[in-house]
Amino acid sequence: MSDPKLATKTAIIFFSVFLLSLFVYWPGLSGRFYFDDYGNLSALSANGGVKNIETFLLFVFGGASGPSGRPLSLLSFLINDNSWPSSPFSFKYTNLLIHLIIGCLLFWAALLISETQKNIWDERKRLLVSIFVLVFWILNPMHTSTIFYAVQRMAQLSTLFVVLGLVFYLKGRLCLEYDKQKAYVLMIIGVGVCTVLAVLSKENGALLPSLILVLEAAFFSSPVRAPLNRNFKYVFLWAPTAIIILFVLYKVFENGVFKIYPTRDFSPWQRLITEPWIVIVYLKEYFLPSLYTPGLYFDQIRHFESIVNVKAVISSAFVLLVSAVTFVFLKKKPLILFPLAFFLVGHFIESTALNLELYFEHRNYLPSLFLGFLAFSIIDKVIKKRKQLGGTLVIVLLGAYSLIAYHRSDLWGKPVEHAAYIAESNPYSDRAQIERANALVRTGMQAEAMVFLSDAVKRKPESIPLAMQAVLVDCIDGDLQETRSDHLLSLAEKNTFDARMSLVMEEIGRHMEKGTCAGLSPFYVKKLLSAFNSGERLGRDEGLQSKKALDMYSYRWEIQFSQDEGFRDEILKDLLLYEDPEAHMRNASLFASMGYYESALKLAYKAKVLVENGNLADSSRTAKNFGYEIDVFIKTVKSDLRESNEHESIGDSSRKE
Repeated sequence: MSDPKLATKTAIIFFSVFLLSLFVYWPGLSGRFYFDDYGNLSALSANGGVKNIETFLLFVFGGASGPSGRPLSLLSFLINDNSWPSSPFSFKYTNLLIHLIIGCLLFWAALLISETQKNIWDERKRLLVSIFVLVFWILNPMHTSTIFYAVQRMAQLSTLFVVLGLVFYLKGRLCLEYDKQKAYVLMIIGVGVCTVLAVLSKENGALLPSLILVLEAAFFSSPVRAPLNRNFKYVFLWAPTAIIILFVLYKVFENGVFKIYPTRDFSPWQRLITEPWIVIVYLKEYFLPSLYTPGLYFDQIRHFESIVNVKAVISSAFVLLVSAVTFVFLKKKPLILFPLAFFLVGHFIESTALNLELYFEHRNYLPSLFLGFLAFSIIDKVIKKRKQLGGTLVIVLLGAYSLIAYHRSDLWGKPVEHAAYIAESNPYSDRAQIERANALVRTGMQAEAMVFLSDAVKRKPESIPLAMQAVLVDCIDGDLQETRSDHLLSLAEKNTFDARMSLVMEEIGRHMEKGTCAGLSPFYVKKLLSAFNSGERLGRDEGLQSKKALDMYSYRWEIQFSQDEGFRDEILKDLLLYEDPEAHMRNASLFASMGYYESALKLAYKAKVLVENGNLADSSRTAKNFGYEIDVFIKTVKSDLRESNEHESIGDSSRKE
């Protein structure tokens, strides 16, 4: 930087932005864990916690959140704890620090992009624009939920490595004209190494090569720029982009374009025609944010049944038109259209036709990185020569964003109030109502939780999750009401079990085993499982995972409460017929937890043979990691079996004496 005074001013503004960010987001750090946090972080308690190299490898490489297993994200959770339950503050604080680090890299990337505009921007304006891009992203209220939803560190780390890749690539691309060797080394690190790191954090990191193609088209397609080596472009940019497109198409056609996804109520086609409207809502919320949003559950947003819908037609036509204009005129208006092109490409995986929920705010975390360029361009056009008006407009805009982000953070830091807002925003969302009931229970307000759930059940009498939660809250209070238990049985007889009910089913099972709930007997749970098995024939197909979950609970009951040892042996024979190592290990854990160690070992050895032969069924783990986990399990069970035999020997000796 040639001007020392300008450098000093930039440094002061830069650090002021980060201090402001800490102030804005700090209230939310006192919140709690939510939703998928439990499914992902509870693995910290498996195998007694992460205490040695074996349990470390099992946790880091045992993830099932996506095809990659996301080991870098799982590794990052060990910064905060190696066991479970844990304190939310530590996880959220680390998320906030990662947000600030990404902000640093974003400022650097924006500066490098601004370098391409040297012919029209002086140094002062390039710094001003880069600071604006940073502030527009780092203080945008849309990102509040990503920071305070602990498990979304996966989205954060993927974004971090994408931005790091862009920095490496831009550094290399800008020096291609005078040092090709250095340029290609930097670009290969950027697009090659950083893509791998991003994917190992979350799969949408695979979009980095595609995003770089957008960058190339916008800022480096001019004849005055040094051209890229053709082989480099095909191997590192176009080939990965083609693979992503083919993967999305494969997953869609594998399911069936017009066939309803398992565990969803929409088809790939219905999701595809709905997402344009959702993308428009994302943009509206990004530029004109509401004071509050639920942040977690958006079940009030429903899919379009067909393209014969005003919203579907208008939104699809609008997004297609904007996409066409953006990519046709990208070279002519790069500073305005590059942010839009980057945003649209950044949504290709999560906002098209894959089997994902319709709406989540964290999906904008990566795509929105450079929308500040678009906002700055709009402001610059509006004010023209009235610079003072521009400064006032920028201060008002960013002040409003900071204030809204602060209010959202404050709400996230108050679990009961946040749960109440979520429930009120989504009156017909099962998950939102359950969230509020749980918040009331955690504060000792069981009676209030039951009144609230009773109202929710009246509103949605056909909801199995609400009926199950009502039974559970009754049991927490110690006495299961007959009307609620009968209502749940009647619903189960007509509907398929959904694997997403597993957490509630686990809690019901614990109350049954401990005998802490009058009315929740093994006999009742047996009737409930039988009802769900009847419902399998009448309800909608919820997919293989749900069927396996129901089988597991049914087998668990039979193993635990059947007094007939021969009957348990018959169950074991049936289980050994499966060609699914994941199912074998789940059932092996079940047998081991009940002291049937020899049966557990038979199942584990069958799983080991399947994995060694390359038969992983639908497991997301690698054969090496899965095999290692099975070996650790076998070693542990053998040790437990020896201890059990020793105790029996001591007992026999005592009785003889």
